[in-house]
Amino acid sequence: MELKKAISSSIKARYACHHAATVIGGRVPESEPMILRDPSTAYRYARDVIKSRWPELESVILETDNPTIAFEYAANVVQGRWLEAEPLILRDPSTAYRYARDVIKSRWPELESVLSQSDKPEVVCHYAAVVVRGRLPEVEAIILREPFEAYRYARDVIKSRWPELEPAILEYADSELAFIYAKDVVQGRWTEAEPLIRREPYEAYRYAKDVIGSRWLEAESVILESAEPRLVFTYANDVVQGRWTEAEEAIAVDEDASAEYLTNILRHNWSEDAAGLCPLWAYTYAKDVVGGKLPAQLHQKMMLWCVDKQHKHNKYLKRYVTSKKYK
Repeated sequence: MELKKAISSSIKARYACHHAATVIGGRVPESEPMILRDPSTAYRYARDVIKSRWPELESVILETDNPTIAFEYAANVVQGRWLEAEPLILRDPSTAYRYARDVIKSRWPELESVLSQSDKPEVVCHYAAVVVRGRLPEVEAIILREPFEAYRYARDVIKSRWPELEPAILEYADSELAFIYAKDVVQGRWTEAEPLIRREPYEAYRYAKDVIGSRWLEAESVILESAEPRLVFTYANDVVQGRWTEAEEAIAVDEDASAEYLTNILRHNWSEDAAGLCPLWAYTYAKDVVGGKLPAQLHQKMMLWCVDKQHKHNKYLKRYVTSKKYK
């Protein structure tokens, strides 16, 4: 029953606020006691209807345990520091960071004291990057607890390698994190992390493409064994930038990957061996290179594919065997 009453009161308060703002276009004094019972609605009433500070509301906000409303009231109604509410705002480091960024618009020593004892590395990192715009040595130990946030701190604040972070990344054993640190912070090869990066085929591909800028021979076996034909093709296309003969069998098993490999790479550098790896390539070889019936060995392979369960419904086989051109 009490919950129903609270919900009903909140709905009435929101309706009264909306009516005052959109229909009456001004204050409705007789509704204000009801509106004040719901601090979030009362904040909107002050912002949209009164359009200035509302002393009665301020005492209500200060008695709540809601730092967010206090911040929003300061930012959008007071439009400046609201000193009486700052102890409340400081209870939540995330909201206090927004207050420093949007209201104070400079460093806030009281917040820095709170951050030095907090367990929110992401808030510390954002505060250093956006408000301080420089290092905060006294809180860096907190940032190092969360390697992804520490990477952002190195990238956005320190703007160079952070030796204290690098062992933490290696211990954290996340290939993506090691790659983005190498790309964005080291801005070159990070040899100590390469065994870790090679564990994940996709990160190995990205590292070869975006960091090394050429083939990464040590990682190619990992990419080939990934059982991801699209990734194998992408490495061939973006890194090898030409035929990757060792990978063609793996690419040929996937319809999309084999089609893209044909269009981007193979069509410009044919071999009969490659043509025999899948029906699409064999058919295209017959059409574009031979201009007629395939050589005996390849033709026989096409005939065998016609009775193979995996390939017998393949559209390129049907085109080959039904066209007089290839008989």
